[in-house]
Amino acid sequence: MTTADIRVGTASWTDHEPFYPPEYDKAAMKSQRIAYYARYFSMVEVDSTFYNLQPTRNFELWADRTPADFVFDVKAYGELTWHHRDDQRQMIAPHADTFAKFSEMVQPMRAAGKLGAVLFQFPPWFTFEQDRLSYFETVRGGVSPSLVGRGSARRRDARRAAREPAGVRRGGRAAGRLRFRATGRAADRSTLLDGALPRA
Repeated sequence: MTTADIRVGTASWTDHEPFYPPEYDKAAMKSQRIAYYARYFSMVEVDSTFYNLQPTRNFELWADRTPADFVFDVKAYGELTWHHRDDQRQMIAPHADTFAKFSEMVQPMRAAGKLGAVLFQFPPWFTFEQDRLSYFETVRGGVSPSLVGRGSARRRDARRAAREPAGVRRGGRAAGRLRFRATGRAADRSTLLDGALPRA
């Protein structure tokens, strides 16, 4: 008979003020909250990485301050999930350099054996298009295979939102662009962004 562990955790460990004893409200102790959290939970989701790429040092410290079997799920940076849009509200294609930076950022956690899922949560305007399915292959190529093996990809139900034109803005050097074919419905044409993807 196959058995599996069930882990329980929260999204972030910093937003739950009533959980921590009063002494953890002091500025000098806030960085130790992850250690206290890990006494009661065996996993957590790092969601601050959706808003900004974090210093690698943060991941080193979080790994050092948690037990050996603790697991961190990490939310992908918003650029990588097509949340970033330009002034015309057109989606900005993720850059290959961003994949490389994201992979480097989580390397200390990966090396410590504490990296669980990497969550790619897509916005309502990333609506279904047959050609867009190729981006999931881009994701697999843009992060280390050791990430993909335990990672996950998730997309919100796009039917809840109005469908928007799928324009893709080219950006950066040609060598740094992602290889991804996206269909622009408004112009009824395809745009190919060329360039090799980094592999960690």
